[in-house]
Amino acid sequence: MPENPSPREQDAWRGLVLTAQLLEATLDRQLQQLEGIPHAYYGILIALFEQPDHRARMSDVAHRLRFSQSRLTHAVRRLEDQGLVERMQGDGDRRVVTVGLTHEGLQLIRRAAPKQAAEVRRKLLARLAPEQVEQLAEITAVLLEGLDEDWR
Repeated sequence: MPENPSPREQDAWRGLVLTAQLLEATLDRQLQQLEGIPHAYYGILIALFEQPDHRARMSDVAHRLRFSQSRLTHAVRRLEDQGLVERMQGDGDRRVVTVGLTHEGLQLIRRAAPKQAAEVRRKLLARLAPEQVEQLAEITAVLLEGLDEDWR
């Protein structure tokens, strides 16, 4: 029978979960107030923004964000309704669907990104010493490697 986590181990994982939940809620609230979109949708826009032509295959976006195809399809439909993205058939393969930022989507990113970065700095990064930021980056990389096995 596996050993139960120690009290300190429980503090660590519960703290990690709560920190992630509260940061997500904070960023979501800010985006809802400023731009009328949830943080998850902002992640889609950022994923597209980071592509050289601001376009990507739907399957690539889903994999990058660890979204199911149906979750991404629903979110993209909502973003299309708001005029922030557009879908198109892939070149030469009708099974491939590409999604890209519209001019409005690009403008939203340009408005929201500095505010999101400032909020992340204020709520998270500024509270840590530089060596703690380095440790956090190392720790999350190790944790993500194990958690990400199901998405490969």
